Amino acid sequence: MTQAPADQWVVWVFKGSKMKHIDEAINGHAQAIIQKLPESTVELISKANHDLYYGPAHLADDEGYPGFSKALRIIRESLDELNDVYVDESGHVSDTEPQGYFDDESGDFIEPLPYAMVDAMVVISKILGAELSAHF
Repeated sequence: MTQAPADQWVVWVFKGSKMKHIDEAINGHAQAIIQKLPESTVELISKANHDLYYGPAHLADDEGYPGFSKALRIIRESLDELNDVYVDESGHVSDTEPQGYFDDESGDFIEPLPYAMVDAMVVISKILGAELSAHF
């Protein structure tokens, strides 16, 4: 069975403008994660992408670059705690699955907005880029 690219794993859930909101929410979530990463990890991601596209010769004089394999290991350790996330059709991102609740006033059960579970690899792909994340 062939696996869809990471950025296509949620496309079937919502289509059209709702999908755009979800994609924007995932991009925003990825940017928030990048801002929380240590600067050294962000630089390593950039250098590993550079290595992937242009080869290690361009980084030979860079003392801070440990090589592609070790860089991937360090990046993976930094992103190791990322889990699947849930994005509802309004674009809200949560680490926990949305749950309905009972309204105390009316006694009605309120269903959560329609949502999609987004695999952690989709978020990782947004952080690293599709090509680098393919090496994870």
